Amino acid sequence: MSKIAILGGGNLGAAIAVGAVKSKQAVAKDIVITRRNLSKLEHLKSQKFQLSTDNVKAVKGSSIVIVCVQPKQLAGLVTS
Repeated sequence: MSKIAILGGGNLGAAIAVGAVKSKQAVAKDIVITRRNLSKLEHLKSQKFQLSTDNVKAVKGSSIVIVCVQPKQLAGLVTS
């Protein structure tokens, strides 16, 4: 399966990750979800998702990248 990076682990990013697993389009261990504050993603850790604050590393290790940040956060994300 393809490795997937979800940049932005807020409501939308988390829902996409969980939905991909529930629909059997991906397995949790192949999905890395990034967020500046990982404590808000603790509930996903028990489901075997990979969690990170490093967007660059997540993108480099994935063949699919999904951007799930608010428009005001996009410029900062892209420059990293």
